[in-house]
Amino acid sequence: MLAINFPPAATAGVHRTLRFVKYLGEFGCHPTVLTRNCDPDPGGESLLAQVPDDVIIHRVGESPEPPTPPNADAVNQSPSDRATPSPLAPLKRTTKNVLRPGWELITETPDQYIGWSRQAAVRGLELCRDGDFDAIYTTGPPHSAHLAGLKIHRQTGLPWIADFRDPFARKAWIKARNPWGQRLFPYFERQVVREADCVVVNNEASAEDFRRAYPDLPSEKIVAIPNGYDPDLVPVAEQLRERQREQTAADGRRPVPVLCHPGTLYGERDPGPILNAIAQLHRQGIDVRFQQIGVVAGQFDPTGMARQLGIDHLWECLPPMSHHEVMEQMAGADILLIVQPATPLQVPGKLYEMLLFDQPILAVCDSRATSDVIREAGNAWSVGSGDVEEIAATLQRCVERIESCQPQDRESARANYDGRDLARQLSQQIMRTQRSQPTTPP
Repeated sequence: MLAINFPPAATAGVHRTLRFVKYLGEFGCHPTVLTRNCDPDPGGESLLAQVPDDVIIHRVGESPEPPTPPNADAVNQSPSDRATPSPLAPLKRTTKNVLRPGWELITETPDQYIGWSRQAAVRGLELCRDGDFDAIYTTGPPHSAHLAGLKIHRQTGLPWIADFRDPFARKAWIKARNPWGQRLFPYFERQVVREADCVVVNNEASAEDFRRAYPDLPSEKIVAIPNGYDPDLVPVAEQLRERQREQTAADGRRPVPVLCHPGTLYGERDPGPILNAIAQLHRQGIDVRFQQIGVVAGQFDPTGMARQLGIDHLWECLPPMSHHEVMEQMAGADILLIVQPATPLQVPGKLYEMLLFDQPILAVCDSRATSDVIREAGNAWSVGSGDVEEIAATLQRCVERIESCQPQDRESARANYDGRDLARQLSQQIMRTQRSQPTTPP
């Protein structure tokens, strides 16, 4: 299994891979992981402790530093140098801007882990020569992992499962960097999709999109295995829910409901429409506090915006925290929030863990795939990301649902996203690729 992000990394994509690693062994597939060296993220060590003892982890390379563009010395000048701008400064800036696309093409195509990908391909081939492996599994993004898998597959002939957790060439989300390199994404994607024995995506809408893009391929080659939750979290969530019920019974409901968003705000995930909706409700005498957990990208200034709207007392930003701490915050919130605009094929992983709780869920999204899960959840609503009026109206509906004390039993919805069963589905695809391989005559 080639996975660039794996514990002690604790980024969002880690959890799907970790669930597969935890449970595949129960279905006769015994993974070996090839990943990168990395410093532990908050909570990453506890995730690493969940890896079964019999799973071997190989690590190569270092975490890449942000690529330094050509003429970086024009940026890294001393204060005295910057005090008096050089007459050549405009020329240097122009040169740097002209050269940057070429630099990014070399160092970040398809992403900044392309150097790791080359090292991983070498190490993966060594492991295949020395060990007895039956299949290759790669997961992206970062999609450089697929290019390493492609090279190993070509040289070993082992069946290959390529797992696209997010789109690669089509409907990619963030396109600010590496404009030249992005022109190569369709070429890379075609190579991976055509040469892999099985292409796995994480929702049926994405599977349909791939099938339309590659109509000449057998439809059964594209398989949807959704993200989900770790079944080990079920008793944890039950305990947290019970603790919250006891606290509410003792102290009563808080006067201002908390709307909790556990995840990074970046790219198209703009908190602005939500803050505007909260301000609109505030003017109507209805208060909701927006609790953000995690990083807010520099392109946004929700604190300043909340101040301008007169709702700075209704905005709170908590720093990144461990997975268990995030679960505690979700259990204590009154409304759970998903923000997924401009991405019709993606579903935030946190949505599946929200199914372990019974609060109302609000999805501010333009994702058909996300809306499908929301419909299954019950006591949950999806609204367009730019519709402030509808966001405000739906938030008000959530508040009314809280006040009426109508919790939602989501057991039936949870059944579709149990991580153990999803690992079973992946094991079936691995076995299928084994059976489809031609046998070598004696």
